[in-house]
Amino acid sequence: MTMVHGSECIEAQFSWQEVLDMWRNFPPPIRPSMADQQVYEDCIKKIRPKPESNVLILGVTPELRKLANKHNCRVVAIDLHAVMIKAMNRLMSNFEGAMCNETVVKGCWLAMPFKKQEFRLIVSDCSMNSLTRVESHRLLEELNWLLKEDGYIFMRVMICSKEWTERSILDVFKKNRPHPESSKKAFEEMYLQILCSIEAHDPISCRSSIAKARKEWRRLYHRNEISKREFEIFEDVLPKGDYSPTLLKRSELEELLNQHFKIVSIENSASKFVEYYPIYCLKPI
Repeated sequence: MTMVHGSECIEAQFSWQEVLDMWRNFPPPIRPSMADQQVYEDCIKKIRPKPESNVLILGVTPELRKLANKHNCRVVAIDLHAVMIKAMNRLMSNFEGAMCNETVVKGCWLAMPFKKQEFRLIVSDCSMNSLTRVESHRLLEELNWLLKEDGYIFMRVMICSKEWTERSILDVFKKNRPHPESSKKAFEEMYLQILCSIEAHDPISCRSSIAKARKEWRRLYHRNEISKREFEIFEDVLPKGDYSPTLLKRSELEELLNQHFKIVSIENSASKFVEYYPIYCLKPI
């Protein structure tokens, strides 16, 4: 989970316990699914990191930290928010793997306190979505400086469909009426479409607003245009506050990535909307 851009006051909004409770309730794609985790692990196995290899994780996502620790890597996780670090460390405290090689740093991704070419592997999960386009350029420059010449980056990024940006939130609900027994799956399939909707997505900045989306489906609910069940699916699990991710189209994202790295492969997990949550494998040009 990453809350950077648009949520700099997360410490003022939530306690670490509230962050922990929210995280436990989040379904994919806000946190990596089991299928996503398998893709990450398969990617790590392919590069065969040596024991004690330095691995940088953007954010403090427990699933990614556990994977890196499982392969006996020397893990460094960096996140801007103290409450996020404390909450996710509480989850990691129950992890049975060896945690002695893990260091957690409070810091900004755009100015990380590490040495040039310090890391063989860098992993992130939707980190770029938390930054503006300008900030994403700066992040990729920073990662290029930190990555070894034979190193790799694995990153999952949420991307946008032009078709979705032309739909209203009501259109999304009409097209994807959730089955009453599959609320988590319905959320996974509709979450990104709602963020890309007319009401939530700004086509100029490419930023979306959960607060605007929440305001619209509350309006729809009070007008009886969506059911109580549909309303609750999103109200119960969406991040509180106003998380404002940047959602680029695939071509825009890959143009950005190609300016800094070579795209080795694009991996996908087994999901209906898998093409909108790709995991990129990158290496230095």
